[in-house]
Amino acid sequence: MEANPRIKGTNPDMKTKTVFFTRAVLSLSLMLSCACTIMGKPSPPPDYFMLSAASKISPAEETLAAKGPEGRAGSIPVIVGPVEVAAYLDRPQIIRMSSGSRLLFSEGCRWAEPLERGIERVVSTQINRKSLGFFAARPFSLNTPLEGGFTGYRVIINCYGFEEHSDGKVILDAEWTISTPGKDIPLVEKRASFASEAAGSTTEHTVEAMNRALAQLSAAIEKDLISLQNRAFPSPGH
Repeated sequence: MEANPRIKGTNPDMKTKTVFFTRAVLSLSLMLSCACTIMGKPSPPPDYFMLSAASKISPAEETLAAKGPEGRAGSIPVIVGPVEVAAYLDRPQIIRMSSGSRLLFSEGCRWAEPLERGIERVVSTQINRKSLGFFAARPFSLNTPLEGGFTGYRVIINCYGFEEHSDGKVILDAEWTISTPGKDIPLVEKRASFASEAAGSTTEHTVEAMNRALAQLSAAIEKDLISLQNRAFPSPGH
């Protein structure tokens, strides 16, 4: 009796399918291996930074800067803001200026809040602390009402540049105006540059230098506010 060749031999179709499947698995493994090599390890999460008052201040004073005139009888209210920054600064990455006009954006080092909000907050804090409560400054971004009974000053700030340069110096190029309600023409309109050298090469050193530059701007604004107040209420005999 003759044997059945289908049982005795190997199915050619099955053999072809097996070879094709094996090659497909090997190709897929190779593609995954190449993808892992190209992509490498996942990027670590970014570090977040925030601007702060350069001088040491108490938590109560930080809270006072945010609350403004409430609970401060006799203090002169000051609204700080809005603050506008140049378009190239309006991004979450912390920026450094390389040689020439080349900018370096650090994806791993970012601001914890919009830069203009940080400037409002720090300048308000510095004015409150430096004036020892004579002025009650508050950030504009806290939805402060300006109409009605507001009788203080409003400070508007434009930042044309605020970054560390290749020589290690942070340059803050800012313009500020001071006005009062109902006045179309500002009482003060100035522009100046403030410099502070970073003590090292880390991002922490850069942010600390930025804090010191903001402290200089805040001192200049506070000086203008005092001058305006002295003109409005001159000392007896002047």
